[in-house]
Amino acid sequence: MVPPTITKSRSRLALMAALAACLAGCHKPAQKPRPGVDLSYLPAEVVFVAYADTVRLKESSLYRDWDTRLSGGGERLTEGKTFLRRLGIDPEKDVDGLMLAYRPGPETGEWVALLRGRFDLPRMKRGLDDASSRMAAEPHGRWMIYSLALVPEVGDLSVCLVDESAVALGKGEALKRILDAREHPAGSLAGKGNLKALIPSLQPSAQIWALLDGRYLSRLTEAAGQLSGGMTTSALGSLSTIVSATLSVTLDADLSARLDLGSDTEAHARSLSDGLRGILGFARLGSVAKKKDWQGLVDAIRVDGDGKRVFVRLDLRGDLVKKLQAGMGEQGAAPPAGSTR
Repeated sequence: MVPPTITKSRSRLALMAALAACLAGCHKPAQKPRPGVDLSYLPAEVVFVAYADTVRLKESSLYRDWDTRLSGGGERLTEGKTFLRRLGIDPEKDVDGLMLAYRPGPETGEWVALLRGRFDLPRMKRGLDDASSRMAAEPHGRWMIYSLALVPEVGDLSVCLVDESAVALGKGEALKRILDAREHPAGSLAGKGNLKALIPSLQPSAQIWALLDGRYLSRLTEAAGQLSGGMTTSALGSLSTIVSATLSVTLDADLSARLDLGSDTEAHARSLSDGLRGILGFARLGSVAKKKDWQGLVDAIRVDGDGKRVFVRLDLRGDLVKKLQAGMGEQGAAPPAGSTR
């Protein structure tokens, strides 16, 4: 019998690999109109949403270069693509976008992934209903939730074919809330909730964006640490004064990132901006200063403030992004046999 902790770990890794496979796909042009981002798929209690438009990402030369490097594989990426294909999803053709959402709850809360695209639901349903798939199925309203609990590599992950443009992945109870929100859009995140008020602060050109209700930041970072396998809030310091955050990332030949933080008071906003500038100052004086490329990264970051808001800006040349990627790859490479570090 597989221990529950191992099963949960496998589930998280499988979900993350599937998401990576979606980001690395989408090489062929869409044959039908692409679905827009629709927050009505999410319950109003969601406090974090991130979205990647994989179709627009592939228009970026910087992303295409990254994708070429990654297309050779990697065990997790290969597993993720295989996992999606077993569900009847071709990550190269079917997926247009990827949404990740977090809802607070008991223990670490709930993570849900929503794949947006154009899906052949009858074909997928036939595969999921096949007895050889060994999947348990539970009806919920007009939908069916398929549990993948009997697959050791996946654990307690479930899947639901929401409609022809959306497939949801997550735990069964979380998927029920997704379906309830879809059935009653007025009670969804699109109809109410705090996050939709943050949308105007996003950059229109961004292919990747995120919205966060800062009141739940400490719980979210703890849950993200468990999802990724280790991050803790202690390394991030006190973030209790942040009440909201939006992130916009735009890739073309270069990389541009915009982080907009909302604080509870102007005094706390000034303190936060001063603290961030202090971190950058220490980075310039520390070990980063000995590495030219990393020094360039630090110098490309700007921190500004306006009332209760703090703005962090990053504008990085594409050639520097590639150098940093190459440097990280060299650090992660295993040493030759017989050598020591």
